[in-house]
Amino acid sequence: ANPRWYVQVDWIPYTNHYEIALLLFLVVDSYLSSQLMAQALTDDETKEAHIWILQQIKNATNSSIPQVIFINTDPTLVTTIQDEFPNTNALHYIFHIAQNIPLNLKNHLKDNYEEFVRDFFE
Repeated sequence: ANPRWYVQVDWIPYTNHYEIALLLFLVVDSYLSSQLMAQALTDDETKEAHIWILQQIKNATNSSIPQVIFINTDPTLVTTIQDEFPNTNALHYIFHIAQNIPLNLKNHLKDNYEEFVRDFFE
């Protein structure tokens, strides 16, 4: 088995009746085969909760470490991945980047905003 694998983490926030977040860990291996590797339900978004979830992933995969993890821009999850999987590249979805650019830069860039966005996505 090839130890190179990639993970996409979908953090689905509190949108259900129970206000519990769902994390889906989807794996794409070097043969471009994808499957659901793990799921986690949590009402706790602390670093400790993320550490526990990632440690369970390590246990389930015999400490096999993914090369890349695609995640949203949750800062707690980002730092936890850096701590638990230091050799893994944590990359952000372009969707989340595109959502955050206007929220964080539009007021600062003012008249230069449109040009920045055009250049950024080229």
